[in-house]
Amino acid sequence: MTGVQTCALPIWARLNARHIGRFLPGAPSVIVQNRGGAAGKIGYGWFAAQAPADGTVAAAFGGALAQEEAVGEMPRDAPSIASLEIVASVGDTDVFFARREKLPEGAASLRSPRAPFAVAVESDAFGKLLTAQFSLFGLTEGREYKFVRGFPGGAEIMLAVRRGEIDFNIARIGLYRQAAAPEVAAGNWTPLWQSGVAGPERIRRNGAVADIPTFEEALAASGGAMTGAAADFVRWNVRANGVVRFIALPRGAPAGVVAAYVAAWKAMSADPAFLADLDRTSGIGPDAMLFGADSRAAIVRVLRER
Repeated sequence: MTGVQTCALPIWARLNARHIGRFLPGAPSVIVQNRGGAAGKIGYGWFAAQAPADGTVAAAFGGALAQEEAVGEMPRDAPSIASLEIVASVGDTDVFFARREKLPEGAASLRSPRAPFAVAVESDAFGKLLTAQFSLFGLTEGREYKFVRGFPGGAEIMLAVRRGEIDFNIARIGLYRQAAAPEVAAGNWTPLWQSGVAGPERIRRNGAVADIPTFEEALAASGGAMTGAAADFVRWNVRANGVVRFIALPRGAPAGVVAAYVAAWKAMSADPAFLADLDRTSGIGPDAMLFGADSRAAIVRVLRER
């Protein structure tokens, strides 16, 4: 191998590019080639249809491509993600938290909240997930809670929580540890649940926030149960979040090349320098990583179960 290019999702691609060359045969130079646009779909379309399959090009995809394919939002002529050679995937874990003043007993308070509590919603996808979760607690929008939209970003929502304008919020692990955990330690906010990590058989806690229960654990502790269509959607969403970033080689890549890439990503993902960079930039740790056949199985499950 004389060179490797990584395309799509610039920040994550550059983080991988800084380290992966040390673990690939021949220690090739790594060139980052950004192919943005349409939330990664343009880069995906080029890679899936045109990228050479000789091992000189790998793709680092992010966003929600697996989710979008599952719900029919990818271009009709785009090859399925399942047709690619999946090397590895990395998931995100969200932490759900609230102002203690409004939900003093954490998730248990959702059985009889001081209604209505205000929930910041950055996207329709989060709105659908929260609607499903709240319904399992027996809550109805407009009665026990209200959605507030229009915030330009997560930083503005955090400020609104501090001001008492928003009562319930969500943050990825990195942002939670940086901005929310100090408020939790001070007794101002309380963690409710984490989205967790989707393993082969069950959803488990992400070790980076091991003291926070998964949604299913929090629901069970309050006397609820994961049943019905809303529960199925919540589980699917966690599985989809678990493969939100993935590394792939083009269709037809030789088996030896695929095996070399899988071995390289496994080795890199156990490397202290790489893990330190990953933790510093996103809070992601080894718990959220899958490789080779396990990663492919997780992605295929997301594509088929929606």
